[in-house]
Amino acid sequence: MGSSSNTIYIDNLHAGSTKLVPITINTGLTKVTDDEDANSINMKFDYQYVADKVRKTGTSSENITIPVNFPDRFELTPPEMSSNVMVGEEAYIYMPMVNKGRSSVYNVTAMVRGDMANPGQPQYIGNVTAGSESSAEFNVRFEEAGEHTGEIVVTYEDTNMNPKEAVMAFTINVEEMFEPETEFPFPGGDEGMIEPEIPVDVKEPTDPKDIAMIVVGLIVCAMATYVTIQKAKAKRSIFVDEEL
Repeated sequence: MGSSSNTIYIDNLHAGSTKLVPITINTGLTKVTDDEDANSINMKFDYQYVADKVRKTGTSSENITIPVNFPDRFELTPPEMSSNVMVGEEAYIYMPMVNKGRSSVYNVTAMVRGDMANPGQPQYIGNVTAGSESSAEFNVRFEEAGEHTGEIVVTYEDTNMNPKEAVMAFTINVEEMFEPETEFPFPGGDEGMIEPEIPVDVKEPTDPKDIAMIVVGLIVCAMATYVTIQKAKAKRSIFVDEEL
């Protein structure tokens, strides 16, 4: 508490009676501490009373420990995610979290939920002290193409062991898995595989010398064929004359 004092005067307090007196206190603390003396105040009472018709003076004191709470400023930041996610593939999600408050948060646990194929994935992060940061990481998978939404849920306890929850939403666009239209055979081959056709490059002769050689060749072949036919006819006529 701040080092100061306040004096309050109460004129009288009858036997068996009570009186409520408000007191404003400034803690003077900049952060939560486990030192009980830093959160305590000393109440001292000086009073007079009458005993046996004689006025006497008495003193009493009491130490009071007052819980000090600072505003909760434990925050989640927008997550970083994989791009170009395909159906059936895992997408990586990284979400930082920072404690901007002046007191620690305890038993921090993170999980993911949504329409993904593998929700849950609870992670125990532990305690995050004031002014520090931590993170949670997930690998999520989707079975259908399209825009998918989900949430990262973080639960924790404040200094007074009050359970709290923080939620960060995210969106992932999932695309169809690419499938090639043409299948090529592998060694060994499978039925149903389509074997690509190999084009045959046939060139027509354009050089005059090549054309002349082709024509001469055709003439030679024709003459050889004619001679062969004539010889066959001559032999046939000889056989016929001999039979006669």
